Amino acid sequence: MRVLSWLVLIGIIAAVIFAIFGLPALHFPPAPTWEYGVVVPTHGLMRASTALTRGQFAAAWAFNPASFLVALVAIATVVRWIVALATHRWINISVRFTVLVWIVIAGLVAALWINQQLHADLIINETIG
Repeated sequence: MRVLSWLVLIGIIAAVIFAIFGLPALHFPPAPTWEYGVVVPTHGLMRASTALTRGQFAAAWAFNPASFLVALVAIATVVRWIVALATHRWINISVRFTVLVWIVIAGLVAALWINQQLHADLIINETIG
């Protein structure tokens, strides 16, 4: 868990740096599906996270609504780490992955994918300022 906590902390620091200085000028090749206007649920997540860190909540939601869940998990991980350092006990949460849980997860991923596809033009062509 300590390694995960460190990775999350590094991710939060990177998000803050990107929010202050902008995203790196790396030019990744476009996803092969973009030629056909198809995006996947994770597309736009870096721009959404950067917008969220800047307080641009509407832009974050437009680029990828999952960025709010990523931010919530990151904050919860850091809080968990702080509690562990203070109390010398880790807070553990257990989730039983029943068929219903998998159906809910599949439904949420499908809804996210549909949302992302509805915003494909924004995700493929826009940047945050």
